Amino acid sequence: MSQIAQINNLSLVRTATERLIGRNERLPGIAVLYGPAGYGKTTSALAIANENRSYFVQMRSAWKCKAMLEKVLLEMGAKPHGTIPQMLDQVCEQLATSGRMLMIDEFDYCVRNDSMIELVRDIYEGIIKPGESQSGGSGNGAGASVAVLSAEQVKVCELLGVAQDDFKQTLSAPA
Repeated sequence: MSQIAQINNLSLVRTATERLIGRNERLPGIAVLYGPAGYGKTTSALAIANENRSYFVQMRSAWKCKAMLEKVLLEMGAKPHGTIPQMLDQVCEQLATSGRMLMIDEFDYCVRNDSMIELVRDIYEGIIKPGESQSGGSGNGAGASVAVLSAEQVKVCELLGVAQDDFKQTLSAPA
């Protein structure tokens, strides 16, 4: 069994994801983990994703909506098939059913494409069924959520429609 050194950034990502998963149902279930390149966002998030069984997808510059959904479905252990809307429904259903977090690394690639931003919004909005709380989900009781990792915090927050204060409140709220 491999071990991960307990570095400060790992602790910060662990705390952020624990608070996102265990957040108050009135708080948003989407968060941005940001920091300069080379500060360990990817390594820390991947370690935490393995600990809490989150789905983890690392974006690529050439991906469009279909490729992203296919990669997310493969990470979920599902065979991608159907149209983009059908794959989106599959992703949303799996997240809502499992209650697991989806971590999207290298989200900076999505920032350059409005349709990718809208796709991530659609994923997040699709895991919340009308009339249900945001922390719903039948997995291990944890709320389904989306975390994106980026070096461009302000731009990502603006495009996702997540107020910086909202995700700071999510991360600073008592678990």
